Amino acid sequence: MPTQYGYADDLALLFSDKCWNEVEEVLSLDMTRIADYLSAWRFRLRTAKTTCTAFNLNNSEAIRKLVFTVDGTTIPYNQNPTNLGVTLDGQLTFRQPLERLCGNVRAGNCLLRLLAGSTWGDHASILRTAALALVYTTVPRNTPPQLGTAASTLKS
Repeated sequence: MPTQYGYADDLALLFSDKCWNEVEEVLSLDMTRIADYLSAWRFRLRTAKTTCTAFNLNNSEAIRKLVFTVDGTTIPYNQNPTNLGVTLDGQLTFRQPLERLCGNVRAGNCLLRLLAGSTWGDHASILRTAALALVYTTVPRNTPPQLGTAASTLKS
């Protein structure tokens, strides 16, 4: 039986098994049950907005895509879905969010350099306030906790 997590109108089904066919079968049955429940209450499942993702630490199976259908419609596979503003990574590497974060930090550093070279940034308190503002607006709320460690450096 899959675990269900929901918030507002978002729902996530999580199921773990060693056999891919079992995962696809169980998720297909559960999605059909959800679609039937929604239709009983005169709602319908928007299959165009529904995606599936497989999280896997085994690199040899990382390219495996789940295939299951709901009411005859195949649910598209999304390797990096976004749920409630959080980008999930199917291989659990956090590479995509960290690359985006590095780009934002580079842009912020350029602004700080410009500010430090002008008469506006001639006081340390102004530079400190600007740097903190850039950090608070750049680091997303879903940043992995490893970000502050030395092991989290992103290599290009």
